[in-house]
Amino acid sequence: MRWLKAILSYEFARMRRKKSFYLLVLLALMPLIVGALIRVMGWEIEEREDLWAVLLGANVYGAALTTPLSFLWIVGVLFGGDLYASEVEDKSVGLLLSKPVSRAQIVAGKLLALTLLFAAYYVAATLLSMAGALLAGGGLAHAEYAPLIVAVSLASTLAFALLAALLGAISGKATSAILGAVATYMGLGIAVTIVSIAVIGNPQEAGGAFTKVMMLTPIISLADWPLATYAKFTGTGLLATLANPDLINQYYLPMSIEAIATIAALFLAAKRVYETRDF
Repeated sequence: MRWLKAILSYEFARMRRKKSFYLLVLLALMPLIVGALIRVMGWEIEEREDLWAVLLGANVYGAALTTPLSFLWIVGVLFGGDLYASEVEDKSVGLLLSKPVSRAQIVAGKLLALTLLFAAYYVAATLLSMAGALLAGGGLAHAEYAPLIVAVSLASTLAFALLAALLGAISGKATSAILGAVATYMGLGIAVTIVSIAVIGNPQEAGGAFTKVMMLTPIISLADWPLATYAKFTGTGLLATLANPDLINQYYLPMSIEAIATIAALFLAAKRVYETRDF
């Protein structure tokens, strides 16, 4: 397993040099910072029983733009964009491929390093959300679902990373991969919204029908998977408010299957491109 250790060491060193690594650290600390501000400033908050989930972003309310899960897809895209493109841009891919490792091992090792980084990020963010909630005088209701939220958030972030990684493997340029992934996500979201409104009418009036369309759309469903998971198992949260618990229960399983299938397809596609491309 020397090859794996070598690739992991290489990837961790490369990731620590990225500016986005420090963004990741800041996002993980944000729940604790917000919790401290709530305590110091004496702010009144409505959702105190599961404040940890609010600070994390699993239960979205007014603090949505300060929570780690709010940036789930952005984190994935930033780290995935140069996962396979960085060595092509800096001309070091030849050195990497000259090592006694196969391209398949390079693909797997890089993905494992990214998985471990994201896992550490979500575990730290969750624990700091709980610390922030306690600091602010809030509660830890539904905290038993925290490991599940971490797992789903990790999978969703990896999917967005793989989307950007696939585009990076194709283009050989990290910036193009990041912009392409952002355009794919936002463009698909806008297109689905326009088509849904045209078909079912006003989203506020259509209610569950609009949410159903969004939940069953690849890529879009991945961004909402952690929120849907929290709503499914607690009966609360943003999606449960927009739609209803029955809708979540009905479509959570197909949504999860679709998300897992999307992750697998993106990985296999990125692996295929990296293995067959002439660098």
